[in-house]
Amino acid sequence: TVALNGDGGDELFAGYPRYRLLSLSESLDWLPAPRRLWDGLWRLGRSRLPARAERLLRSLAGFPEEGYARAVSCFAPEEKDALYSPEMKERVGGSSYAVLYARYRECGAPDFLGRTLYVDTTTYLPGDLLVKIDIATMAHGLEARSPFLDHPLVEFTARLPSRYKLRGRIGKHILRRAVADLLPPPILRRSKQGFGVPISRWLRLELNGMLRDGLLSPQAAARPFFRAQQVRRLVVEHEAGRRDHGARLWALLMLELWCRRFLDARPS
Repeated sequence: TVALNGDGGDELFAGYPRYRLLSLSESLDWLPAPRRLWDGLWRLGRSRLPARAERLLRSLAGFPEEGYARAVSCFAPEEKDALYSPEMKERVGGSSYAVLYARYRECGAPDFLGRTLYVDTTTYLPGDLLVKIDIATMAHGLEARSPFLDHPLVEFTARLPSRYKLRGRIGKHILRRAVADLLPPPILRRSKQGFGVPISRWLRLELNGMLRDGLLSPQAAARPFFRAQQVRRLVVEHEAGRRDHGARLWALLMLELWCRRFLDARPS
């Protein structure tokens, strides 16, 4: 009835591929011209860029904290501004990046990678990953445990210099060394294997009917959150393959399904 999982390993030991960009982003912090160049390249080429390349340019376009916030966001601030209805802008004024910026400011790590690991450990991990696994396991009466999040281990790894975690292109460096006598070399050398699913393809093909029914219906258009014409633009661009809006459309679709279940449903 109890299962162990690896949650926390990436946040403590710099396992995500996106962490490799942080040193490059930090090195550009004192050069405003290159950042304007990245921003220009992103705006010029975003209609033809794969999602991963677009996130890369977005992450290099601002100062390091802003760049990281852009890299992990579905919608950039200017995209939200175009999407939100006037009522929505009035109610949720301000940048959602402020949550991350506040965590960056409260962390005393000496480098940007260390501060970013703190931000992910205190936001992404408890606000997304741990919630997800708790819902999934509790639904089946299964107790999940996260050994990496034992607090003495978390405190120990927080004190380690970043060079012990990210070495060149290799994340989890010290963890790989620690278990080198326990795992075969192909496992130790294997790149990060996430749990991603082909959302972009699904929304173009298998789930396209659900997408259109969810986001282009009169029911969705009547809600006060978004500009209906902007939502339609995202759907059309994604269907035509002009841009990869998979993550954005999935977020909007899940919100619409939530609204139908909890806002529209009548008590039985």
